[in-house]
Order: sequence, then C-alpha cells, then structure tokens
Amino acid sequence: HITNWIDPDETSAMSDQKINVVGTKGRFQADQKNRGVQIVEDGQGIQDVNPYFSSSWKETINQNLMFNGYGIKSVLQFVKDVQMFKDGEIELETLEKIRPSFEVCRISSAVIEAAHQSLAQQNFPVKIQI
Repeated sequence: HITNWIDPDETSAMSDQKINVVGTKGRFQADQKNRGVQIVEDGQGIQDVNPYFSSSWKETINQNLMFNGYGIKSVLQFVKDVQMFKDGEIELETLEKIRPSFEVCRISSAVIEAAHQSLAQQNFPVKIQI
C-alpha cells in the first residue's frame, strides 16, 4: 500500500496512492493517480479497468454505442455550459459558483507547495500565500 500526497514538481499528479496485491495465480493493482484497476489472472490475461471514468455498451435495439461515466459526463457538461453561456441562458458568475475552477484549487495547491518548500528547507516552516 503506497500513499503519497507530496510528489516532486516533475510528477504527473499532486498525489499518488496505490494498492498492490500479488498472489500465486494473479495480481490486483489499484492506482488512484491513473484512476484505474489492473487485474492479471492465470488463464484470463490482463484487464485494465476504470469503471468510473468511462464504460461503454451497445444498445440492444439499434446497436448504438453508448457511454457512461465521469469522463464523458464532464465533457458533455462542459459543452452544455458553453452552449448555455453562448445562448445567454447562464452567466459566468453563476458557473463560477457551481463548477470547479482553477480558483478552487489555489488553497490545496498552496498547502502542497508550502510542504514542498518546507521539506526543501529541512522542515523549516513556510507561510502559505494565496
């Protein structure tokens, strides 16, 4: 089990948590940073699963390919928001209150940066500036 909330500046994410279970007939790996699960089993091969990001299936009636999950939903919501803004149905100030933005990341990013600076200065306290 690996939990890491502070990574180097060059990393691909600000946090990295993993669980790795190895057995005689298979392996299970959960990777928070990559939002997925990998399962390897004797006789079954390898499976890379991310059920929450995106799943797809064919409709039984017309065989249309359908998608579900936060990956496609977030893209569709963004397109809807842009269209509503373009059509004058919603204002930017309203969207800023109900959608995530870079602004809401400032506090957690400042804490992570302060911890990084503190460690670089051998645990010297660092004042957070937002």
